[in-house]
Amino acid sequence: MQMKLRQRGKLRSMTHPSGGVPDADREHRAAAKRSRLDLVIAAALAVSAGTLTLLAIDRYQSPYPDNDVWFGADIPRLVMNLAELTSGQERTSVHPLAPLVYAVPVTFFRLLGLDGIDVVKAVMALTAAAWLAAVFLLGRLLGLPRADAVLLSAFAGCTATAIFWMPIPETYPLGSLTLLGAFCVVALAEHRRLPEWAWLAASLSTFAITTTNWSLGLLAALRHLAWRRAVQVSVNALAAATILWGAQSVVFPDAGFFFAVKGETKYVAAKTEEHVTSAFTSLLFHTVVSPRVDVVETEEGADVTTFTSSIVLTAQGAPLRTQPWLGLVATLLWGVLLAATVGLAAKQWRRRAVQVAGLFLLGQLVLHAIYGAETFLYTLNFLTGMLVLIGVAVTSRWRRPLLALVVAVTVTAAVTNLAELDRAAALVKQHGASDQGSGKK
Repeated sequence: MQMKLRQRGKLRSMTHPSGGVPDADREHRAAAKRSRLDLVIAAALAVSAGTLTLLAIDRYQSPYPDNDVWFGADIPRLVMNLAELTSGQERTSVHPLAPLVYAVPVTFFRLLGLDGIDVVKAVMALTAAAWLAAVFLLGRLLGLPRADAVLLSAFAGCTATAIFWMPIPETYPLGSLTLLGAFCVVALAEHRRLPEWAWLAASLSTFAITTTNWSLGLLAALRHLAWRRAVQVSVNALAAATILWGAQSVVFPDAGFFFAVKGETKYVAAKTEEHVTSAFTSLLFHTVVSPRVDVVETEEGADVTTFTSSIVLTAQGAPLRTQPWLGLVATLLWGVLLAATVGLAAKQWRRRAVQVAGLFLLGQLVLHAIYGAETFLYTLNFLTGMLVLIGVAVTSRWRRPLLALVVAVTVTAAVTNLAELDRAAALVKQHGASDQGSGKK
């Protein structure tokens, strides 16, 4: 009799809310529902970003010239690489596995019947879509409420670097996407213990598109694993990259080995104090609020790549935006948000996401103080680290005033950046016509 009573009591404890099982089931279902809603929002943001990128490409046909007038970006080469996969892939010295990675979406879109420039447009739209979805997911992993993560995504999409570079055939949007993926791994590690293969994937992906971006993969492993395991993961990532490069070299015979960086020395020189100042200004301010871009004549032997155009757009050395008045407002608001973000993120320095992002940003500042003639070309990479710090800062008790600043910067910067994009495209069209008239290509 007592045995039966005990069994009945056990049964009641399993079926009653206090027994824990139904509560656990409800929590599991609620978590699954939240995850599905996050994926729906991420998908909606992705569709929006992809659609807007296609609209921007159709509106600004001039950023696809047959020369490198767009801030020195190597547009003709990448257009040729995407349109014709077997064309020259010699830039693998700094973009190790980019041809192999790009081959996947290019082949997919070709199977759908696209060809030539339509494939290029589709790849850029897909990259922009994945990029904005990744920003939202990063915000959620950092602990932002859903609405805050959407605001962070809107802010990212309205920055000068996103508006100027997402519609352009360049490797930096894809490189920035891999950085966001690695930061998502870092943020996820704050909630659960991750297997070593996750750190291997983060390390390999950051290295695959741009060699200098590997700094994030290395930092992430070193900060989250014992140093011996971090070294092993990094070595394994390099070994995997080497194996993949071997497969890549079969398909793309002209793809050089990724440490053959002799040709990059022309981009590294003893920089003047003026260059260092302009590089810091570009990374810290022009990333978000576009300066007034200018055109400069290219000269043989200049501290730039060999140009195929007589002029090139530049933001290097441009002062902070002061006109029109909305541009000045956007610059001031971003300056306040930047200072607040750095200060509040520093108070949460114990968070490993802050440590990794902070060290990565510091490395970017040092790198571009000595590397590259046009710093605006690299601002998408810098933005990814700043998004982590902004997300962390918003989780502080100053959430509401920070969100108000984010909204204000987003609106004012969007108007300023779009107006400057219009002007830049007009300059390209104007001087492109001049080049054709003079016979220079």
